[in-house]
Amino acid sequence: MTAVCRLTGLNASTLRTWERRYGVPAPERSEGNRRRYSAGEVDRLVAIATLLGRGHAITTLAGMSFTALLDLVAKGEAESTENAAAQALYRRAVESLENRDFVGFRARLVEALTLLSPLDAIESVFAPLLRHMGEAWSRGDLPVHAEHLASAIMRQVVSIAAATRTPAELHVRLLFSTLAGDRHELGAIFAWYLALAAGHDALYLGPDLDVDEIVAGAEALDVDVVVLSVTTDATGLDVARERLERLGASLGNRRELWIGSSPALSVNREADEQAIRTFHDYSSFAGALSDVRERRRRPRSA
Repeated sequence: MTAVCRLTGLNASTLRTWERRYGVPAPERSEGNRRRYSAGEVDRLVAIATLLGRGHAITTLAGMSFTALLDLVAKGEAESTENAAAQALYRRAVESLENRDFVGFRARLVEALTLLSPLDAIESVFAPLLRHMGEAWSRGDLPVHAEHLASAIMRQVVSIAAATRTPAELHVRLLFSTLAGDRHELGAIFAWYLALAAGHDALYLGPDLDVDEIVAGAEALDVDVVVLSVTTDATGLDVARERLERLGASLGNRRELWIGSSPALSVNREADEQAIRTFHDYSSFAGALSDVRERRRRPRSA
């Protein structure tokens, strides 16, 4: 047991407790009743110790096969590698922006969409860059022309990537826009791209639309979900809330209204059956894209 403890980093007391409670490990016994661990048992314990260090519970790991444990270890390593790649691309994009190297800035964005998953590209590179640009502009470190150019490059790169996406066999039709007076459209464009990447039929109307025009578009295009990116400093919190509540009432219960905004914005429903959801991050939005497919899916020919 001493050798096993040294190889796995686990102590003898822990191993005995696991063996008693979970049947893991399950060493053979010698004639003298000493534990004899096979190479396979040691490898399994190493995998379990690795996953414990990543926050997994022994109650879950004990019942998993060695193959499943290895798959979970590999998945964690892949995620760690992808996170490191995303951080590196973000840093290089910031450096390009600070040096006013817009060719390099575009290249880093293209790399992000090519090398990372859609969610990681948006959540770990594009969205943080957008925040960085806003903060740099407010400090006076990024001139207006440079901020506009960088925003235009973001818009172009995502739009080109979006053009390669087609709806899956079963999908949901979503409509994207922003409220009248709100021309901060990149949040809507990022969400639109994630919906396309998830295999949905996503339609982007552009920014700055009146409530009546959004409702008309939703009806004419027969959409299942209306998605709005709301920047409250553009319209004001109270004005945004009033417009969204009016929009929700106009859509009724036939169509869902999804709102991406800061936590400060809350929207009241006129009736319990109104389907209004708010999102404050892209991860929860991506989760909703998976859930809605089961509730409102339609065939590709629709």
